[in-house]
Amino acid sequence: MHAAWQKKGIMIDGEMTDAVFPVIVSASRASDIPSFKYEWLTKSLANGHIIWKNPFSGAQQYVSFSECAMIVFWSKNPQSLIQFETRDFFHDQVDVIIHFTCNDYEREGYEANLPPLDDRIRTFRNLTRKYGKRSMLWRYDPFFVSDRINCDELCSRINRLAEKLAPLCSRLIFSFIEIEAYPHVKKRINRIDSSIRVPSAGEKLQIINTLSQISSDYSLVVSACALDEELSRDGIVSMGCIDYQNIKESFPDNSRLQYFLESFGSDSRNYRHKGQRKHCLCMLTKRNLRA
Repeated sequence: MHAAWQKKGIMIDGEMTDAVFPVIVSASRASDIPSFKYEWLTKSLANGHIIWKNPFSGAQQYVSFSECAMIVFWSKNPQSLIQFETRDFFHDQVDVIIHFTCNDYEREGYEANLPPLDDRIRTFRNLTRKYGKRSMLWRYDPFFVSDRINCDELCSRINRLAEKLAPLCSRLIFSFIEIEAYPHVKKRINRIDSSIRVPSAGEKLQIINTLSQISSDYSLVVSACALDEELSRDGIVSMGCIDYQNIKESFPDNSRLQYFLESFGSDSRNYRHKGQRKHCLCMLTKRNLRA
């Protein structure tokens, strides 16, 4: 079994303190750091470490960036990353993956405080120019329907957006909204539009068929995020959002990253991130960084 992260001492304010040294840092599923905490991120990277607080126990842990070989960003508006340069903070090669959630619920106003869709598409294009397709993952997350947007309209929007974004990314990741399992989500939805609901089985099939066609038309990998439905139709693959095999194949030139990946061996149980949702296939990262 692979040890989670190497632990050793770092000097903090003249004293030796225990810290973990992750190779892959997830910044962050817990909050949109590129949109709201970019200055905190760059300051933390310049410092070489952060103090990470466990959201459940409250325990604190020092996290050093000195052995980082990859940063995974998650954002609905990652425009700040156009100016981000890993060489400003690291001597060795550090690659970037960007999970860019780009939905089209603009007409309904379901996603407040975002730039117009055309601006987000432009940002996506600029990020692809900077980092390359291998670093760009498009998320349509989550899918839902309501009295204001039915399944036919949703599928039309997916297709229109795919025309713009599919040539700019290496994968499309999707999910269906989960309402009843998360009281805070249900409360927020009731505040925005109480008619928002999970697509029916027939509507899910229509969406899946649309995604399968997109996969075929654009030779684009399409995967689902931690879903328990059987989605083994053409073009819909089972893989993690932070996927071991995908990273291994996409970044062969990053020797430190490859060495880390090879240390897990061939058993997927070794590199799966423990403590995730039942159907999550993501590999081990240092996750949930937050200011």
